[in-house]
Amino acid sequence: MHVIIATDVSVLKFNNKFYLYEAFGTILFRYYQSFGKVTLICREKNINNTRNLIDITNYIDNIISVKHLLDIFKNSFTEELKKNIKEESMVVVRCPSIMSIKLFEFAKTKKMKIYAENMCDAWDSYWTHSFVGKFIAPIMYLWTKRIFAHADYALYVTNEYLQKRYPCNCKAISASNVKINDNSKEVLDQRINKIMEMNLFQVTFMTTANVDNKSKGQEYVISAISKLKEKGIEVIYYLVGGGNTAYLKHYAEKKGVNNNIVFLGQLTHTEVLSWLDKIDFYIQPSLQEGLPRAVIEAMSRGCPCFGAKTAGIPELINQACVFKRKSSNDIVTIILNNLNKKNLCNLAKENFNKAKEYTENILDKRRELFYQEIINENCKKTD
Repeated sequence: MHVIIATDVSVLKFNNKFYLYEAFGTILFRYYQSFGKVTLICREKNINNTRNLIDITNYIDNIISVKHLLDIFKNSFTEELKKNIKEESMVVVRCPSIMSIKLFEFAKTKKMKIYAENMCDAWDSYWTHSFVGKFIAPIMYLWTKRIFAHADYALYVTNEYLQKRYPCNCKAISASNVKINDNSKEVLDQRINKIMEMNLFQVTFMTTANVDNKSKGQEYVISAISKLKEKGIEVIYYLVGGGNTAYLKHYAEKKGVNNNIVFLGQLTHTEVLSWLDKIDFYIQPSLQEGLPRAVIEAMSRGCPCFGAKTAGIPELINQACVFKRKSSNDIVTIILNNLNKKNLCNLAKENFNKAKEYTENILDKRRELFYQEIINENCKKTD
């Protein structure tokens, strides 16, 4: 059964080979394992090195290239789809995505099978992105609801939140894109020892997210750090992620905590895990999410985790660790309420055990069974 995937992610090209960053490269490999080589509808971008990239050349049989996003609304692009897409294929629409909307429209007219993936809340994703995004958010919200209402199969990264926001009437599963291993108890024991040796007046935080994406909310943690400082608690805040650091540096200077912020840049998965073992708390202040992989990875290392009341974050962590969105005051309150060693040890154990539900083997098996069910159903109909 052939699969066509539309994505707003750009495929990277070097020496006539195609590459992706690990996150989407891993997702594409899963489709390849179950369905064989796939067709991609995406933009292409030339690069001059392949550091931290996955070679996907052997996973794809065709790329329908889009030079500019607005090109998908041209008749010439529709003709390109007609020429390259077989009606017996299944289309994968990864939401929210403008590219996926176009593929969904095309698939509906051709009565093709539609498999919808919900990665995050369409409304939050666009509303928190920019001023222009606030005009796009209602459109993307309604389109995403329409896509899931008409899908033949669906996948949600959350267990409840996205299902309620964008309900479907088809067979569906819940499976995050997180990739973690089932860690030994030694990891938890080391965390407990670390907590017991902590100086509660000198602590470290960490957030993993693009540093120039304001919807990730790091500025609210920076503001909270200045308020914790007034209460005698010194915080070093490690920020992992690519992007321009100018805005957050300026904001930290404005709050008088520029010496408390450390930008680590883009790290490999192994490097991220190493840093998680060094820091005291993980914090996810996002204004838009699906089910954040970074939080689950932190939980798998026994980190006490704090997060905003956004999308699937409250599904993961203890409710006593969830703070109001955009509220530095609530971040301070939540941190102070949990700042005792007995409580932190309990959170570490709770998080470590909860993360086991998201190990790679469990989620891969769930997806594989679902993919096989789709294949079996459609093979019967073509026999």
